Amino acid sequence: ISVLSSTLLVLQICSVNPAFVIQIFSQIFVWLAAETFNRIMSSVSGKRYQCRSKAKQIRLNLEVVAEWVKTQRVLPGDMFEGYSNELINSSSKSRGRIVVVIPAYIRDHAQWLQCASQITDLHSMISTIRHLPDVTPLQLQQAVREYRYEVGETKFSQACLQHLGQLQ
Repeated sequence: ISVLSSTLLVLQICSVNPAFVIQIFSQIFVWLAAETFNRIMSSVSGKRYQCRSKAKQIRLNLEVVAEWVKTQRVLPGDMFEGYSNELINSSSKSRGRIVVVIPAYIRDHAQWLQCASQITDLHSMISTIRHLPDVTPLQLQQAVREYRYEVGETKFSQACLQHLGQLQ
């Protein structure tokens, strides 16, 4: 947050055109989303992030960034109509501006990691997957394969693993 605040302050001190400020922060958030997703999905460092507690931590950190964007008014206020404390997760085409703060695929992947170990039967897994449209079957499979179980968590059932392997 301090880096984002410093960047905004420098842009304001230099009287940078607000349209450029929006585009600069759009690019910062695209980079942040790509870096976050790549770290989660990486086979080298991803194992560290493929657990329920880290998914919750990632989601909370992203909510802090989204809240910072709202409070600092980096983006036009009308882009936030209808959002309470939810993640700002979709493209906004208000007045021709396109801003992506937190893409849905990161939010959905973190949600999957938070609830996946609590899924006990095939029906609940199918229902959960339906509510996560922005996560691909390959991403779900990799998350299950790389998942790091915490103390007291139950492992995925064989029926769920087989069904997940059949998804395309």
